[in-house]
Amino acid sequence: MNLCLRSGVVFAPTWQQWFTQNGLLLGAFALTAVFSVVVLLLLCIHVYLASVNTTTWEFMSRHRIVYLKHCDSEENPFDRGVICNLWDFCCVCGTVAWERIYIKHTNGTV
Repeated sequence: MNLCLRSGVVFAPTWQQWFTQNGLLLGAFALTAVFSVVVLLLLCIHVYLASVNTTTWEFMSRHRIVYLKHCDSEENPFDRGVICNLWDFCCVCGTVAWERIYIKHTNGTV
C-alpha cells in the first residue's frame, strides 16, 4: 500500500482503489479455489471407487447391470479388500480374469 504523508496526516488508499488494483488477482484466486475443491472431490470419489474395486458405471447404475442384479446393494463380487484393491489398482500391471472371480463368487465358493 502506498501511503502519502502530508503535513503529518497519513492518507491510505480506499477499499475501492484496492479492489480496482487487485480485483483480477482476487478473481483468479477465487476461481482457483473453486476448481481446486472440485478436483479434490473428484480425487476422493475415485480413490474410494478404486478402494472398493468398482467402476463409476457400476456405482451409479447398479440396478441396470445384469451381472450385479443377483447381489445385494452393499455386495460387490469383485471387492478383494481395500489394501488388495488399492495395491492392484496402483502397483500391478496386468489383467485379471474377472470372469473367474465372478463365477467363483456367484457359485458361493467365496
